[in-house]
Parts: sequence; structure tokens; C-alpha cells
Amino acid sequence: MGVVLNGFALVLFLLARATPSLPPDCLPGTTAVSRIARRKTEPFRDLTTEFQPQSPATCDEVLELMYRQGLAPRLVSHAVSRNNSRCCQFKVPNIVHYIYFGKTTRICFRQYLSFLGVHKFIRPDCVFVHGDGLFVEAWWVRTLIDVPNIYVVRRPRLTAIHGQPIGWIQHASDFLRLQVLYDFGGIYLDNDVLVVASFDPLRNYDFTLDVEETRALANGVIVSRRGAPFLRVWLESYRAYQPQVWVGNSVYVPYTIASILPHLIHIENKTMVHPTYKQLDLLYRTHYDWSNNYCIHLYEWRSHRLPKSHRELKYARGTAAEVMRYIYSAGA
Repeated sequence: MGVVLNGFALVLFLLARATPSLPPDCLPGTTAVSRIARRKTEPFRDLTTEFQPQSPATCDEVLELMYRQGLAPRLVSHAVSRNNSRCCQFKVPNIVHYIYFGKTTRICFRQYLSFLGVHKFIRPDCVFVHGDGLFVEAWWVRTLIDVPNIYVVRRPRLTAIHGQPIGWIQHASDFLRLQVLYDFGGIYLDNDVLVVASFDPLRNYDFTLDVEETRALANGVIVSRRGAPFLRVWLESYRAYQPQVWVGNSVYVPYTIASILPHLIHIENKTMVHPTYKQLDLLYRTHYDWSNNYCIHLYEWRSHRLPKSHRELKYARGTAAEVMRYIYSAGA
């Protein structure tokens, strides 16, 4: 893996040297980076001409754009909420994206709380759930009752990336989340992320990731404006997709890009995915001070018993249970 990543780093270094005046707010299609990329077969839609890049798309605009792409039926949106009036104050639209792959998706209490935390603290104009399956179970019905403006966007599951068969289903999600954010902008969340604070401070940056570990940036929470140049480079890196490597393109590659093109990214310091998968005791058995966190990522949740309903929250212990209680009771 190191040889491949080092080779990719060399390509990025030469690309950066070729574009010394690349500004932080450059647009795809106008820079040397994208011009070089466009010499190859263009697999990505350049949608930056659809709207002014300084004005993030509202929910209604994204719905219309999805309709024109055949991703969603034409809908009369009732999502002109309290947040649309503040849309132009930020670079990143107040839109949240999830990805679910699977013929049948059984929404549980943990996932319900992920949606509920988004509703209570991010207060988005829209929540888009991208996937290829059907949603079942009572907690999905409860989600639709308690969380407004959820739209399910049907997308076929990817089976290959640039001709390389996908190694894990998670790689399909890794790639799709980048395409979705490049096309529409917004906030991407893994379905085991619990939101505990507003993301408005992060919406002032073009592109944001959090540190996961040494030489690795987490991709379970991504905040991006539409057409962010960092995303363009990251998407192009998948031409060297490594299906045999679990987190090669998704975690180590963005760190490499950030080290060479640091002006294209804002990096948070342990506010979005901490405690990490290496700190599971802090997450599930003891207490972690999450007062500065925007959200908590429930790593390895399958190996730990989480409350399955609000009735079990009262007696559960650990940081994860504490955060779940906070979300469920907030604003009640």
C-alpha cells in the first residue's frame, strides 16, 4: 500500500507544483488541476454552472437538479424552512446526506437517534437518504414522523470503480459520498454518527474533515461546498482505486492530498470522530468529555450492546449511552 500511496503523493506534488497560484476558492473547470483531469475520460458531472458557487443551493434547487438528473421525481417541496433565509451566509448548504445500501434496511433506535440529532441540532433544510433498498421497521416510521423533509434518493449500488471490481460494499459508499457532495454540497454523515451541536461554524469553510489518527483523516463525517476542489482531486485519486485495501482511498489518500494541498481543506482537531475506534473503552465503558464535539461516531457498535429503545437509556452507561440520552431528551 505504501508504494501506491507514495506514487500518488508524487503525482499530487507535481500537480501542485504545476499550479502554484491555485486559490482556495477555485472552481472545477477553471484550474490546471481540473484541466489536467479533463484530458482523461470525464466521469463526473460539472454542475458548478447550474448555480452561483458563492450561493449554496437551497433544498428546492437540489430537488430540481436531482429531478433533471433522473434521481428523484419532481416534487413540490415544503422545505423552505427557517434555515433557507440564512442559506447565503455560508459556503456549505444546510443539507444532510446519508447512504444506505442493501435490499432491506432495518432502521434501529441508534439510527433513529442519528436522524433525530440532525433535526435538533443541525436543523437542515433537507435530509437526503441515498440508496438502493427499502426501509422497514417501526423506527423508520418514527423517523419520518419526527424528522421533517426526508427524501429517499434511489441509486443503484456501484459494482466497480474505474473498471476495478469493488472489494467491499463500504467502498461503494466511500465513492458515492464524494460524488454526492461534489454535485450538491452539504454534510455527509455515516449512519452511526450522533450529532450533538450545530454545524454552522464548519459551514464557513469550503471543505472540512477531522483527524482520525496519525496520517489519516476520517471520511465518516464530511462537510463540503458544492464542487469543492479538494473533492475533485480526491475523486480523481480513485483512478488508482485499491480494492484490496480497506481504507486506502478513503482515509489515507485524503491525508496525502491535505499534506500537499493544505489550502483546499480545513481540518478539525478531534471534534467530529472522537473517541476513535482505538478508544472504545472511552466510548462504551467510561466517560469522554464531548462538550467540544459536533458529533460522536459509534465505532464498532456491533461489538457493544447499545440501548435498543428509549426505555433502556435510563440504565445504560458509557459515553455513547450518555450522548444517546442527550439527543433523545434535548428539546423535550
